Amino acid sequence: MTTELPPLGAAQRQAALQGLIVNRSATPDVLCRLSGLTGAAQEIAWSNPQVDSEVADTMLRLGDRDVDAALAMNEHLPQAVLRRLARHPDPEVRSGVPRNGLAADLSELLAADGDARVRAAVARHEAPASIRDLPVADPDPGVRAALATQVAVLPPRTVRLLLADEDPSVRAAACRPRCPAPPQDLHERLPADPATRALTVAHVGLSAALAVELAGDPDSEVRAVLVGHPGLPEESRDLLEADRDGLVRCRLLFSRRLSHERRAALLGGDRSGCGGGRRGGGDRRARHRAVAALGRTTVAPGSAGGRVPSAPGVPAPRSCAGPWRR
Repeated sequence: MTTELPPLGAAQRQAALQGLIVNRSATPDVLCRLSGLTGAAQEIAWSNPQVDSEVADTMLRLGDRDVDAALAMNEHLPQAVLRRLARHPDPEVRSGVPRNGLAADLSELLAADGDARVRAAVARHEAPASIRDLPVADPDPGVRAALATQVAVLPPRTVRLLLADEDPSVRAAACRPRCPAPPQDLHERLPADPATRALTVAHVGLSAALAVELAGDPDSEVRAVLVGHPGLPEESRDLLEADRDGLVRCRLLFSRRLSHERRAALLGGDRSGCGGGRRGGGDRRARHRAVAALGRTTVAPGSAGGRVPSAPGVPAPRSCAGPWRR
C-alpha cells in the first residue's frame, strides 16, 4: 500500500530543492538534474563530494564562468576533470586547480602557465618537493611572494634568495609570523630592512644601541614586537612604557616582566591608548581587548603559559570574548 504525498507549495518545493542541493549523499544523476536550476550548479560545484566526471561535464556545458571557477576549487574532483580545468581558457578557473592534489605533469603544466595568477596559485598550494623548478626567479613578484608563504618547508638556499629579493613584498612574505628564525648571518641585515624589521626583531640579539633605535621606530608593529623580546634592556622598556600607541601598550600589558604597579599605572592613567582613562581617545578597541585579556587565562608571549597577573585595584571584566591575539 502506498501513501501519496500531499502537494507542495512553492516555498516548500524551494526548500526541498535546497535540501537536495546541499545533500552530500545525492547521487550523480540527481546532481546532473539539479545543475540546470539557477544558482544550484555553483553551490554543488563548490564542495559536493559526489561530483564526478559526468556531473562536471554537465556543469561545464553550462558555459558559466562562476560555476567553472567553483568547480575548480572542489577538493573531491577526479584527475580527469582537473586535467580539463587545467586547460580552461579562463585563468581564474585555472588558478583554482592547484588547491587540489595534482599529478606531476599537471603541476608542471600550471607552473609554466602564462598567467601570473595561476603560477602564484601553484607556488602557494603545491608542496615545494613536487615543483621541479621553484619560481624563485619568476618575473612576477606576486609569484615569488606566494612561494615565500611556504618558507617553513623550503630549502635553506631558496629561503636566502627570497629574503634577499629585490621586491619588499617578497622579503616580507618570507618573514611571516610563526616561521622559523632567519639564518644567523642575516640577523644584522634584516632588522635594518623596513620590509622585514617587524617580523625579525624577535629573533635577533639586542645591543643597547639597537634596542633604543627600535624603541623609537616609526612603525608601531616594530615597537610592539620589541616589547616581548627576552633581551630587552630596562632603558628601552622605560621608553616603550611611555609609548602612546595602543598596540604597544597592549603588548606591555601582556608582558610577565611588567610589575603590578606599572600595569596598574598603564591601565589607570592612560588617556590615549590601552589604559583605562575614562575620556581618553586613541584605540578604544585595543584598550578593551587588553582589559579583557587580563581577566582570562591566556598564554603570555615568551612564557610557558598561565594566567596574566591582575594588577591590584584593577577589576577584571565580567565577560569577554577571548584573549586578544595578533
